[in-house]
Amino acid sequence: MNQKPQAPQHHPLKTRHVFLDTEVYRQLGHNPDTAPLRELGEKVSADQLILHTTDITLAEIRRQLTEFVTESANSVKAARKSAGRWLNRHPDLVTEIPELNVEMVSAAAFQKIYQAIRVAWNATYHEATSMSALSVFKDYFSGQPPFSQAKSKEFPDAFVIKALEIWCKEQEERIYVVSADKAMREAARATGVLVPVESLKDLLAAAAVVTTPDIIRQAADLLKKKPVVAELQSAIEASIDDLVPIYGGDMADGEVTGHSVSGSIEIISYGVIAATAKDLSVLMDVRIPLSIELSYEDRSDALYDSEDDVYFGAETDQAEFEDESIIRVFAKLRHKAPHVQGVEILTAELRVQEPYENYK
Repeated sequence: MNQKPQAPQHHPLKTRHVFLDTEVYRQLGHNPDTAPLRELGEKVSADQLILHTTDITLAEIRRQLTEFVTESANSVKAARKSAGRWLNRHPDLVTEIPELNVEMVSAAAFQKIYQAIRVAWNATYHEATSMSALSVFKDYFSGQPPFSQAKSKEFPDAFVIKALEIWCKEQEERIYVVSADKAMREAARATGVLVPVESLKDLLAAAAVVTTPDIIRQAADLLKKKPVVAELQSAIEASIDDLVPIYGGDMADGEVTGHSVSGSIEIISYGVIAATAKDLSVLMDVRIPLSIELSYEDRSDALYDSEDDVYFGAETDQAEFEDESIIRVFAKLRHKAPHVQGVEILTAELRVQEPYENYK
């Protein structure tokens, strides 16, 4: 009896925090323009994933790129030598092969992937080299992962794992560790807070499974509970200083000097980006009423000099008005004794202005 091939089973994300081992970048040619890394970047930009990296990871990428470019340069040098005889005989038919500047090309290649990781994807940076060597050597002499294999000397990986583990325990979070290296995955699993994944493809597939009917129902049920909504309101109010309102109304030289929540929030839309048996990670668009304090230049009694485009006699004054804005919020919701475990306002700046009727 022929059986149909089974599709791979992908489970929803357990966290939106992700670390890519150096080998992942190597397999993709250290090229941020490859499809998997582009998709990763899109999910980072959409606040679905948060990338992590370390000083060791970046140093290994730089070393690997130098090695690869050097290898290519040696091949080019051999090709130049081989083609040289034909160039001498037929200069009208054979073009000289240009040399490959190892230092310039490897530096440019590293700068491109570095800009993607640290700037475009805004990776959380960990100094793995600052980890205590004592704890790493303790794992080494006791044969703990990543040193479980005989003659294993995975010291760079051990420092990376230690840095990620400490961050997770301090933040009460988890991080996916994407690596094809079995020892690296075993070391991640042994921490209890790092989640090993064999490939970036598997991780991206899991990110697409979150919107199952059951998970959507769980989120809807949690966000209907008044205590949960009240906790969201309190958490947003407590983090309101993270918002930077930019004034865009008609008052001259207006500058926001203070802001506060002035009413009840309203959840406009939401999506689940990670799910475990204990909690859901949710991205929400939230309408929030704000009370805005404004400093502006009152020019009602001032004289205007059109030649110099300045006002004489203007005075600084204060005003207050109400406005509503929609902000992006990340929240982690717990199933047991339903409550909000954590909230992060993802919107950095927002535009505010006085209601239309105030300046007819």
